Parts: sequence; C-alpha cells; structure tokens
Amino acid sequence: MTIFHGGYVPDKINIRGKTQSSMEILLREYRQQPEDALANFNLATAYLDQGRYKKANSHFAKAYLRIDSSVDYKPALIRNYAACLIELQKYDEAMEVIEKGQREYPVFTDLWYLAGFIFKERGQHSKAIKAAEHCLKLGDPPSEFDAIYGVGGFRAYNLIAQVSELIKDYPQAINAYIGMIESGPGHLSAFYPLVKLLLRVERDAAAAEKRLLTYFNFSTPQFKGLMADVWYQAGQYSSSLNWAHEALIDGPYEARLVLLRGKALARQGRLQEALDELGGVFTSSMSSEALTEGCFCYWLLGEYQQAGNLIEEWQINNSDKLCQVCLLLHQAITNHAPRIVPREYLPAIYVLVQKALSLEAIQTLPDIFKLLEGIPGERPSLRLAKILWRCGHWELAAEELIDCMEEDRLDAEGCLILGKVCADKDLYIEAEHLLTKALALDTDYLQAYLLLARLYLDKARNIIADVEKGYPDNQLIRKYQQIITQAIGKFDTT
Repeated sequence: MTIFHGGYVPDKINIRGKTQSSMEILLREYRQQPEDALANFNLATAYLDQGRYKKANSHFAKAYLRIDSSVDYKPALIRNYAACLIELQKYDEAMEVIEKGQREYPVFTDLWYLAGFIFKERGQHSKAIKAAEHCLKLGDPPSEFDAIYGVGGFRAYNLIAQVSELIKDYPQAINAYIGMIESGPGHLSAFYPLVKLLLRVERDAAAAEKRLLTYFNFSTPQFKGLMADVWYQAGQYSSSLNWAHEALIDGPYEARLVLLRGKALARQGRLQEALDELGGVFTSSMSSEALTEGCFCYWLLGEYQQAGNLIEEWQINNSDKLCQVCLLLHQAITNHAPRIVPREYLPAIYVLVQKALSLEAIQTLPDIFKLLEGIPGERPSLRLAKILWRCGHWELAAEELIDCMEEDRLDAEGCLILGKVCADKDLYIEAEHLLTKALALDTDYLQAYLLLARLYLDKARNIIADVEKGYPDNQLIRKYQQIITQAIGKFDTT
C-alpha cells in the first residue's frame, strides 16, 4: 500500500514540485529558528516528500515535542510524523503518536487509516479491517482538518480489500472493491484487482465475466472501453477483443482501442489479424507502441521486408530512440548487427525486451542481447535480469544474475532474487549467503529479512526431519515438527 505523502501536506506549506530554492528557503528558516516547531515541521515535510525519511524523522520529532496545541497544523504534524515513522518501519513509535492523536482528534479519519495500515503490516488483520471500517463510519474528516482525500471512502475500501485478500476472505474483498468503485468515478482502477480476484474464485473467465455483469451496468462506450483494457491486463484476450469491438461499434473511433485489439490478437498468436487491425493505427497516429507491435509481428512472421518498410516510414514521420533501436534490432535479425550501440538507447532496448517477453517472442531475445552487448563500457545484465524475473522467465534471469555475481555487480535486489532462486532449489547455504549480502547492501530491506526468516524455518524443518530418522517415535520431536509446520503455514499465509 502506498502512503500518499503529497496529501499529508497543508497547501500553505506543500513543497511538492518546488525548486531547490524553496528547499534552501526552508533550510534558512530552520537555521534562523532551529527550535521553532513550524520551521522543523516545514523542513520535515519537505524531507518526507523527497523520501529522505531519517532526516524527516529527526525534524518531526523536534516539532512534535515543541508543538502548541493551539496551532492549526498540529493534526497534520501528527499524521505526517506517523507516516514518516511507518516509512521507517518504526510501527510501535508510530502507533504511540497515532493513539495520542486519536484521543485528541477522534474524528480525524487519517489517523485511523494509518493505524489500519500498521495493523495490516503487523499481520493483525482483524484489527486492520476494523480500523478501515471505522474510517468508513467516520467518513472524510471535517473541513478544519487538512485531510487526505478518500481516507473515509475509497482508500478505506481498498485497505479492507487488500487485507481480505491476504486472509482469503474473497467475498469481503469483492464487496470492498465494489464499494471502492461505487465511491466515485475517479476510482474505477479498482476494476483491475476486482477482475483478477473474480478470475481466481470463479471456475473460468466466462463465469468471472458473467458475475461482474451482475454488479455494474456497462452499457456506455466508455465503460466498454474500460472493460477492454481491464480484461486485457488480466490476460483474457478474447474478452478484451469483444469489449473493444462493442465499444468501437457504440462509440467514436478510438485509436487506443484499435491498438488494444491488435495487441490482444498478437498475444493470441493471430499475427496477421493483428497487423490488419494495427494498419489503421500506423497511418493515423504513428504511435510508437503500435509501430513496435507491428515490427514484432512482421519479424515473427518472417516478413522482414515489411518490417523494414514500416521502420523506414516510422523514421520519416516520427523518428525517436525507440524507432532507432527497432532499426538496430532489425539489422541484427537480418544479420547486420551493429558493432557499437549508443548507451542512450539502453532504456528503449529494455522496452523491446519487455515487448518480446509479452509476445513470447523468445526467438528475438538473442538479437536483442546483441544490442546490449554492443553498448561500450557496460554490461547491463543486472537490469535485464530483473526484467526477465518480473516477466516470469526465472531461469534466464538466474543465468544473467550469476554472471553479475561472478563480476561482483549484484545489488541488494539482485542478491534477493538469486537468493530466492537458490532457496527454491534447496541450496540453503548459497541462499543464506545471498540474502545476508542483500541485507549488508541495504539494511532496511524488509523483504530480504522475511525471506531469510522463511529460509531458517525450512532449515529447521529439514534438521528435525533428519533427527526423526534416528528417533522415529519420539513425541518431543513430533511436537517440534508440528510447531515448525504450523509456523511455515502461518508465515506463507501472511
């Protein structure tokens, strides 16, 4: 869950988007009055907004100790200070600040929302849901508070939905997502997790779609277009095609819906149909995404001349870095790989990696890797490995990460990913080494701590299993087996 910093800051002191000179003004005011509560609050809020939580915390603490109850920014200080402590994972301290604030400002919904977030992070799921339900009961705070929009509505519903999914109370999660959607037209993004959840609980996509139709009226072209994207993002390309088709029939022509249909067809392997669909988008908008999609379709069909023609037209009308990288990849595919690739093309190359993976165009990856190898002075294996990992190509990711490890170029996230791979293969010594290294590189890496704890549970289970072989009827050993098994089950559920 995201802690929304921008909303925590009163308009009169909100520095989001301000220049460095604004920060210098705040620093100058603080140096002139280092004990002043407002000067510390303003500076702390600026650091919070920049993600510099340790610096923010020290100034929030000073302001909190010196605050006068009569000032109108005290509720915002309490909330911002608690949010900063949450970012630092100092949950006990945050709860002390929140509970004191709740006694002083019982209708300040933001504090109940933050408490619910902490309960969720602690695994106190029933308390988290009760806190979110109390937010809904309170609604958004009275106007005298500088409040976060939605803490008494859609944000509270979202918290209930997330916690309910964690504890596998899917009916409650579904109802919460519905409540979030119904709380206003600006919260339609809840359709995305709602559809994924329905796909999990129903027997197939058709049943999930049928159930969704019982909740909402999708008669307008706008809603149909939204559904086309929702089902596409859920990987249900047939449903996406149908919704996009209906939206285009009932409403005006939208290039994004035609592009969506082309992408859905391509991911079904219907490459020629995808090209037929995308043809209109090529000529009407010269969208880089559509043109990239078209190039991959032509490459996969072996129609290299058409791919070259499309890139040439792209260069004439709307050449950009992605176009230049597509040209380089086309040259590599047709055995004319460049020896040197400008480093500035690296982000565009990663876009092509993700596109190839989404289309399952694995045969194009060696040629894309040639482009990466052509960048002088750098081997970008680490970022590539992370992309491969997130797209589900774990073996390829592991190969790249091993190369990085041999060259001592692994960062904390790379160590964590490779550590997880080793743990999954029961290579506990290697996994422990990598996870410990991840924590050495980033001492606040919570996920590494959790994976390391889970690894130790596995090791404990294996040790007890080995001991049991020598003492097959020992009740104490069996009791410990049960305790460890239960702990693993609770750990994985949480």
